[in-house]
Amino acid sequence: MLEHLHYADDIVLLCPTPSARRRLLSISDTFANECDIKFNAQKSKLLVVSPSNRHRQATGQTSYSPFFIGGNQIEPVESFLHLDHIITSNLSDKDIHYRRNCFVGKINNVLCFFSKERCSVRTKLFQT
Repeated sequence: MLEHLHYADDIVLLCPTPSARRRLLSISDTFANECDIKFNAQKSKLLVVSPSNRHRQATGQTSYSPFFIGGNQIEPVESFLHLDHIITSNLSDKDIHYRRNCFVGKINNVLCFFSKERCSVRTKLFQT
């Protein structure tokens, strides 16, 4: 008996090949039909990460075979925002470096502002 109904709004499907991707999307469609769930293809993105991405970006070739969920095409993209982080097809980590630098800057601000406090107070502030 179903006692609780839950929704997941940030799902990532990882597949090693286009055929595996089609199979996983087909399984997702079947599950959605059986459980009366609707996937929104307009909110879905297709990001292909592979060694050939750098060549594809350099030549401007960004075509993909279309993929569908719920009968609607999933938009292919070169990057997207997921859980406040930018994920790119070439796995660039500029976003990670930027966020790390912001974090270090905030820690330095706390340490400078509370430099005259005891170490235990600064530690507590850092943990908080």
